Amino acid sequence: MTSPTTQPAAKPQSLLSIREVVKTFGKLAVLRGISLHVDEGEFLTILGESGSGKTTLLRLIAGFERADSGEIWMGGERLDLLPPYRRRVNTVFQSYALFPHLSVRDNVAYGLRMQKKIAAADIDKRVEDALAMVKMSALAASKPAKISGGQQQRVALARALVNRPRLLLLDEPLSALDANLRRQMQLELKSLQREVGISFVFVTHDQEEAMVMSDRIALLRNGSLEQVATPREIYSRPATSYTALFIGHTNLLRGHVERGLAHCGGFQFRTSVPDGPAVFSVRPEHIRLATTTVSSSSDSVRFRARIVAHSFHGATDLLQVECADGLKLAVRVPSHGALSEQHDFEFSAADAFAVRDSEERS
Repeated sequence: MTSPTTQPAAKPQSLLSIREVVKTFGKLAVLRGISLHVDEGEFLTILGESGSGKTTLLRLIAGFERADSGEIWMGGERLDLLPPYRRRVNTVFQSYALFPHLSVRDNVAYGLRMQKKIAAADIDKRVEDALAMVKMSALAASKPAKISGGQQQRVALARALVNRPRLLLLDEPLSALDANLRRQMQLELKSLQREVGISFVFVTHDQEEAMVMSDRIALLRNGSLEQVATPREIYSRPATSYTALFIGHTNLLRGHVERGLAHCGGFQFRTSVPDGPAVFSVRPEHIRLATTTVSSSSDSVRFRARIVAHSFHGATDLLQVECADGLKLAVRVPSHGALSEQHDFEFSAADAFAVRDSEERS
């Protein structure tokens, strides 16, 4: 029970509501009845492989495409009925789309000047504030060709934020950056989002990027939502075999359950899954080297396997092992150096997480 002096945490208010949106191009169904919401101040990532429909969904929110059916609402207003220029939505594109002949300052100011309703002094103040926010004040007089890719990305962000949108859409804006700069910009972008308090909808095909930056991830597959959840939940409790495979590495054990006992090839373990066909996901880091002659816990599933591949990943090694029945599994263990070809491994039955088989509807 809540004490008189303690109020329950307020539920976040939804800013954007996408309701049963369908989009086709000719006979190709690109989005199949998408329903999704974005909360005020949320960083939502739309994740998916090429052709999953993620950029099309972003373009529908921005107003660059029209849905065949369904509705999009923002702040109590039908967003999909408004032209793009009347939506308080701005987009940062993959290419940044900066004007090469204009300075950094003029690129950021361009949209405000086109409105012709804002005083010059107000424009100057808003531009300076936006440049300071993305740490580009010192390069305000530079042309885009004279600054780095990461700096160009900051300018594109400033140009979007200077318009004070309620929602910022980002279409794979980090994809052109090298790996080290990309990791740095992921952290900076997340920090900036927290600072400005604007809802971000970020599109990417990079699962690691989605895990690092997001409050929630919406995973698209062939135009349908496969799962929407926090990064931790979508990794540790994937709803489907597709999610488990797409988000990080995993091992899928297919078999059946009978009277509380799972039979998956050479593996047998207790489970609460109902009787019938079943698929279990076991993450590589949940399989460990067995170092004693008996299992370390009562629910351990122990097996012997041959190491067929061994790659070094700094603090960990990624092994590919082959079981007696020919099943190959990925195993991630603390870095060991040399290991014998044959080894005993084990995992806990609790780490074999039941998932819905995506192949049934593929």
